[in-house]
Amino acid sequence: MSNPTNIFNFVAHDILQYVLNPFLTADDRFNLNAVLEPTERIFKRFPTDFAIKHSLKAFITTQKRCSIRSAEIIAQLDRITPDKNTMKPLRHYVTFLTSLHAKLIFEYRMEAKRGALRDLHFFLDEDSIATFIGPKLRQRILDAIDIVEDTTFLRHIPFE
Repeated sequence: MSNPTNIFNFVAHDILQYVLNPFLTADDRFNLNAVLEPTERIFKRFPTDFAIKHSLKAFITTQKRCSIRSAEIIAQLDRITPDKNTMKPLRHYVTFLTSLHAKLIFEYRMEAKRGALRDLHFFLDEDSIATFIGPKLRQRILDAIDIVEDTTFLRHIPFE
């Protein structure tokens, strides 16, 4: 069933395949294929490791966002009265670091793995944070450290 709001439904398949396709980058082809029907997709091989690179872009952005939000909360700990939601960004970050998405990052980006381990150890070692972390979150951080350390680095894939 076609999507009536998709402008590409009104363009002939030959035009997409032979006129538009030569000018598209791999990212553009990927995004275009996402909105086309399976029978209308542009068939041109993607570069080696393209799917991994595409995933890395998204997941590293998520990791950076979680890390920055956690750092903002930590910087405010001495000025705020913590409640149950204060450590929520930190819990989200730890949950992300134990996900399969993060495992993909750590398999192909060593600096991301080092940064995650640095952050996790900081959460446990910093006195101003350790007083606000409950036993459940502390255990989750320890489990996350084990998961990150156990993830095997396969090879570096640059994506920029």
